[in-house]
Amino acid sequence: MESPTNSFSDKDSEEERIYESLDSTGVFKRFLDQQVRPYIDLIDTLRTIGIDQDLSLPSIAVVGDQSSGKSSVLEALSGVALPRGSGIVTRCPLELKLRKLKRGQWRATISYGSFEESFDDPSEVEARVRKAQNDLAGDGVGICEDLISLEIMSPDVCDLTLIDLPGITRVPVKGQPEDIGDQIKRLILKYVTKSATIILVVVPCNVDIATTEALRMAQEVDPDGNRTLAILTKPDLIDKGVETDVLNIVQGKIIPLSKGYIIVKCRGQSDINDKITLAEAVQIEKEFFSTHRYFSTLLNEQKATTHCLARRLTQDLVDHIKKSLPHLAQQIHASLLNVKGQLKEYNEGPPTDLRLMGPFLSQMIIDFGDQIEELSRTGESKQKNLYAHMRPVFKQWESYLSATKQSFREQMKEMVEKYDESHRGRELLTFSDYGAFEGALKSHVKTLEIPAIDTMRLIRGIVQREFKKVCDVCFEDYPQLRYIASNKIDDIQSKQEVEVEKRIKEFIKMECLMVTQDSIFVDKLNNSEIIKKLHEGKKDSSSGELDTRGLIPDKLVIYYDIVYQRLADYVPMLIQLFMLKEPAKVLRNQMMELRGGADVVKLLTQDSERGRKRVELIRRLDRLKQAQERISQALYIGSEGKALFLNQWEAQVRPYIEMIDYLRRIGIEKDLALPSIAVVGDQSSGKSSVLEALSGVALPRGSGIVTRCPLELKLRKLSKAGEWTAVISYGNVQETFHDPSKVEGFVRRAQNELAGDGVGICDELISLEITSPDVCDLTLIDLPGITRVPVKGQPEDIGDQIRHLILKFIEKRETINLVVVPCNVDIATTEALRMAQGVDPDGSRTLAILTKPDLVDKGAETDILQIIEGKVVPLKKGYIMVRCRGQSDINEQISLEEATRLETEFFRSHSHFSYLLDQQKVSTNCLATRLTKELVEHIKSSLPSLTEQIQIRLSAVKMELRNCGQGPPMEKEKMGPYLSKKMLEFSDQISELCRTGESSDKNIYSLLRLVFKQWELNLRDSKVAFRTAIKEMTEKYDEVYRGRELVTFSDYCVYESTIKKHVEDLKHPALQTLKLVRDIVQKEFKDLCEICFQNFPQLRYIIVNQIDEIQSKQESKVEKRIREYINMEKLVYTQDPIFTQKMVDFQFVERIQEYESTALDKGENAASPNNCAVFDTRKLTPEKLIIYYEIVYQRLADFVPMLILLFMLKESAGMLRAHSMDMRDGADAVKLLMEDSEAGHRRTELYQRLERLRQAQDKISINL
Repeated sequence: MESPTNSFSDKDSEEERIYESLDSTGVFKRFLDQQVRPYIDLIDTLRTIGIDQDLSLPSIAVVGDQSSGKSSVLEALSGVALPRGSGIVTRCPLELKLRKLKRGQWRATISYGSFEESFDDPSEVEARVRKAQNDLAGDGVGICEDLISLEIMSPDVCDLTLIDLPGITRVPVKGQPEDIGDQIKRLILKYVTKSATIILVVVPCNVDIATTEALRMAQEVDPDGNRTLAILTKPDLIDKGVETDVLNIVQGKIIPLSKGYIIVKCRGQSDINDKITLAEAVQIEKEFFSTHRYFSTLLNEQKATTHCLARRLTQDLVDHIKKSLPHLAQQIHASLLNVKGQLKEYNEGPPTDLRLMGPFLSQMIIDFGDQIEELSRTGESKQKNLYAHMRPVFKQWESYLSATKQSFREQMKEMVEKYDESHRGRELLTFSDYGAFEGALKSHVKTLEIPAIDTMRLIRGIVQREFKKVCDVCFEDYPQLRYIASNKIDDIQSKQEVEVEKRIKEFIKMECLMVTQDSIFVDKLNNSEIIKKLHEGKKDSSSGELDTRGLIPDKLVIYYDIVYQRLADYVPMLIQLFMLKEPAKVLRNQMMELRGGADVVKLLTQDSERGRKRVELIRRLDRLKQAQERISQALYIGSEGKALFLNQWEAQVRPYIEMIDYLRRIGIEKDLALPSIAVVGDQSSGKSSVLEALSGVALPRGSGIVTRCPLELKLRKLSKAGEWTAVISYGNVQETFHDPSKVEGFVRRAQNELAGDGVGICDELISLEITSPDVCDLTLIDLPGITRVPVKGQPEDIGDQIRHLILKFIEKRETINLVVVPCNVDIATTEALRMAQGVDPDGSRTLAILTKPDLVDKGAETDILQIIEGKVVPLKKGYIMVRCRGQSDINEQISLEEATRLETEFFRSHSHFSYLLDQQKVSTNCLATRLTKELVEHIKSSLPSLTEQIQIRLSAVKMELRNCGQGPPMEKEKMGPYLSKKMLEFSDQISELCRTGESSDKNIYSLLRLVFKQWELNLRDSKVAFRTAIKEMTEKYDEVYRGRELVTFSDYCVYESTIKKHVEDLKHPALQTLKLVRDIVQKEFKDLCEICFQNFPQLRYIIVNQIDEIQSKQESKVEKRIREYINMEKLVYTQDPIFTQKMVDFQFVERIQEYESTALDKGENAASPNNCAVFDTRKLTPEKLIIYYEIVYQRLADFVPMLILLFMLKESAGMLRAHSMDMRDGADAVKLLMEDSEAGHRRTELYQRLERLRQAQDKISINL
């Protein structure tokens, strides 16, 4: 392992020692590189957000004369071939971002201008860079100042960002402009003159360094050489005898540079011709310097090889970034003040003060919302009334429906005439199959779906257009608001269209149920001519007098008239509610939501130069704020950098520890032992202090017995800064908390609950998981301290109880025994170490911790060193010594952080123990690292054995399962078909129930019909109540309801509100009807479930739960539909022809004529205060409203039952069938087919164990 570079500061020396000692493990091979990632990522992030438009960022610019070997150096650093050759090669600045991956495949992203592309083949790099240069600078040999960014992510690169600049030339070649040299120098100066730039000058060894233009330019902009690092290339090409001159250059004796020189030997053109790979070139370079007579000394000085260069560049860049951060922060602060000052000058248009922009935007949105609401309420817009646009569309829909009545009549007539020859089945003469006519009607109804949807889409276009007109008026000067509002209108209308289309399809399905209240159908029959036909009774044949099938077309046409009325009104009402009313509310609400957390500046951007300037300043302000926040975070991280560095490698072990936690969580410990670390020690050995130092929290401590139950301490490191969290669990208790000071109290309470108040022990486990950025990834099991003499309140055999409990853990060969021994006692007398030796005689599983080194008697220090060296009690895993917080430290309120610092000072300054720091045998930090490493290695070494044990137990479980008794099939492959059969039987019975209504008891439709009859009676009562209310209102209109209208006039809204109130009153009985039907259907479904699955409690439980869940979901859906429909009915709407026909049916015209005749007979032809009743037709209003309410009655009487039948019976049955069939696929058949018997329980237990073992097998195989 190479020693650290000279540029590493003293504060990093401890980190370097750790790196040196851990490098051989492989897990920690590259973690030094990882410590720099945050700083390099920070600069990349600042560059990404565009902060380099405002100020200079730390970077490394690579400059050199043409053919200096610059491309070869970058090639060696990046591991990929870059464009190279004679003449000008680098024609554009190339930002080379190297990003180290912990694992994964090589990949790269190249971007320039608006182009960006990723690829995963390293051999493509050269061609892609050449293409980018040609795209930017044109084919040829010219240059361009546009930046090309190449990001390479690989496990084999360092974290580094460089900017490669064109090589300096003096003489233009063919095709180049005469001033190409000046162009290149100007481009280079743009980068190297910035004080934030480190200048990496590439100089060949075989030229006079004093004549190189690149170094001269660097000296001009950096005369002190503080920012310049020189790379000497081509050392294999120097003349013999000049090696000492090169050494003088490297030593800084010719041209001194603060950052110095590094010499490298990269792959040359001849090497490429010989097909020497980059990996081979690295090895050749190392051999070249190690065997060179003059340059071998430079290896030890860290001044030679590309590897040294990579580390040096990374370190220099990170140091430069760290050093630049305070200055960057100042620059950003100054720029922020400047931008804010400029923004104050733009006071026209929307307010520039961010605090005023919100209210300004709010008022605009409120005005827009009001206009949209007014449009949906009154239909008024700047042009024609919105409802005037929609009415012709609805009229067209009604006309289409009316036309279908005649075609349906003809179809039915033809069907009856040809019934015997085309449709008759096994039925007797004069009989007919109801299903045949039902099917014909359903087919006819289904054809109405597309015209209904087309009607909806026409209305959508009208509403959408009108909404956008309002949008254009309200946000005329604000393109962003116009764009957002317009998009929202489109999105809302699209979503609403989907909903309406869904509702239309649902209603068509409902109409296919062929349902209407008996009273409605009978009334229709009585008002038709069918009665006359029935009395006339044509006798065309001997059987004709008994054949009434000729009446079927008339009856079906009468029913179709009911369908016509429902659809004629339902579709327009539905469309108005969902495409106008609801979108208006949703749009208003969504626009209101823009006010909360919106980018107000962006929304209030105007179409003007000042507006664009304002946006530019706002963007710059945002950019600077982001940069300020990122740099503030980096400055904070920098202050904590060492802690982050020391802990970062722990993330490498997380998968193994999490794997064991997963196995423990699924309960695999019931079957086999898992790798763990058990902490044992005599009472008062300092065991709790050690755990306290590792976890960072105070645990129960004191004299006598403290740990009274096994405590599983799970420490989990957060990868990012986050809140300290702990979860304690034992028995059925689990509690989460966020205050570290509460740990001791929670643990004591858990011990008291499990072991009782006092000083007894209990073998039940307490689990404490601590998640924090400041802990290592580690799991320990703390066991009670060993005692010999019982104290007051303890049983006489307390010592034996504790030993028995400890042995349960430490005798398992999967357990690492962590033995805590104080330095101030005779190690040979410690019971804990004696017990560990008893179960682990060769010490291969035992690691000892020596505590209380500050209490060692003077002169006994060498004895302690003998123990640590393994000369007293040899242990393969050895010893580690720690100095933790003692009781006196706690009394003096010394924190854990302070204790860690004091521990480091104690060992560093100790005359006997200080050298142990370098050997990684002292300090809590070393212990944490060692324990994590030991646990992970132990887990790794245990995996094959765990796999073998799992395989053995799997075989045993399968054998026992085969020996189980009868019942459902035991083989898993047979359980699926058996389960499928049971599910099919249940599904068929549900289908039969839905189709015929037949179940074990009464026909379900008979039960439902009674409920729907009660609903119809409620509606009839509502008609009576409405008739009374509306007549009373008319009589008292002038005294109670009349407003500013003239005499004999009335306000339509007054009567409309009365209808709405009575309609609203129907909501409760409708929902009550729904509840009654749900209860009936739910009971019938559950009865079937009990019959089909009476021997399978799990299946019964799941299906019953699914019935409840489906019924609940469907009930919520139907309730929503009912509420929607009630809201639709409150629109007070019907097609004009329907209303006119109703008035004819109720002989309303005759009543008008009678009323006018009576009024004129009583008065005179002229109006006067005494005879104005002649002209007052308001007394006719109740009759008209009662007629309208009759339409409402008919619609609701049918709609609610159809809706409930469709969703609560038909769809619920379909969903239940689908669910039951889905359960066949991927179901846990063993669990579902569990029987109510001991054998069934045993079978279930075995299958659970089988599943547990298989999960464990899968998890372990991943890590193997």
